[in-house]
Amino acid sequence: MLTPTLRSTILVAFVLGTTLTLGGCSKEDSSTSSPPPQRTNPQKVRVELRPPESGERLRRHIYGADGVTEVEMQIEYADGRMEYQYFRKDGTLKESKETHPGGRTVKRHALYGADGTTVIAEEKYRVDGTLETEFKHLADGRAQTTTYQSDGKKPFSVEIESTDGSKLATYYRTDGTTLWAIVKMPAGGLREVEYYGDTGKLEHRRVYRADNGMDITVYRADGTVSHKQSWRLSYGGWWYRSYVLESVIEYAADGTTPVRELKMLFDGKTIDEATRYNSDGTKASIRHFRADGTLEKEQFLSADGKVKKTETHRADEGIRESVEKGRLAEPAFDDPSDPNKRRGF
Repeated sequence: MLTPTLRSTILVAFVLGTTLTLGGCSKEDSSTSSPPPQRTNPQKVRVELRPPESGERLRRHIYGADGVTEVEMQIEYADGRMEYQYFRKDGTLKESKETHPGGRTVKRHALYGADGTTVIAEEKYRVDGTLETEFKHLADGRAQTTTYQSDGKKPFSVEIESTDGSKLATYYRTDGTTLWAIVKMPAGGLREVEYYGDTGKLEHRRVYRADNGMDITVYRADGTVSHKQSWRLSYGGWWYRSYVLESVIEYAADGTTPVRELKMLFDGKTIDEATRYNSDGTKASIRHFRADGTLEKEQFLSADGKVKKTETHRADEGIRESVEKGRLAEPAFDDPSDPNKRRGF
């Protein structure tokens, strides 16, 4: 028969032992069970080290929230430039920016078409931050490139390229509005250049021929044609291209009626023939000269172009053709399309 005191002692010992046993089992089970699942954080930036021969230091690939779709790439170049490329959801390149060395001043900013390769708009900046060139596609399919003067505001040239490959470039003086030159470049053809004086008036036009020669039209201050020259190619030295004068046609005040045509000897300096015209544009006479430039004979023509009279002259008479200064010389000009020949800018 257990006394009340002994019965209480046994009950307390049983409860304590059960508690210790259950606690030990719980601890042992926790050490052998699998850890609870954890949330995975997608990788948003991946750094790619680049080999020295690439000219780059590294590339940072930046991904979207899914950790898979690349939305941006940053390129660090060895010379200190930075380039930032931004991608569409389909992975095509949408926009890019490039800085000058130092990574602060933007050097180039471009927008790309749906294919991710065709540039539809582009801006390039100088080191001082001024706008240098601007490129854009026009609504009619043509492409326009504008080059700005040192202030980044006034245009120096505007070049428009048509869908057939032909180009038209317009150059301006330092005020950004006065014409300097207009260059026409047909697709697969030869250049035609108009040169304007300091006041913006057309001075002369050059048309380059397929035989490597050129035709020059010189204008008066009122815009009428003064004379036309034809030149053939001649290499006066291996380092530059030169031309030899073949002929000159002078025009009346109306700019269309010929007054005289001069044909040159092979040297391009001595007059060989001089054809004079009537006021109606028909030929009046043809003068023939010796190699020393003196008049040898003159043929007078009838209305139908036939010789009606011939006069001969001795060399000692010293008769020569009088020509206005500059008619036998290539017009002086600044060529803004050729930086090596450009003056005054």
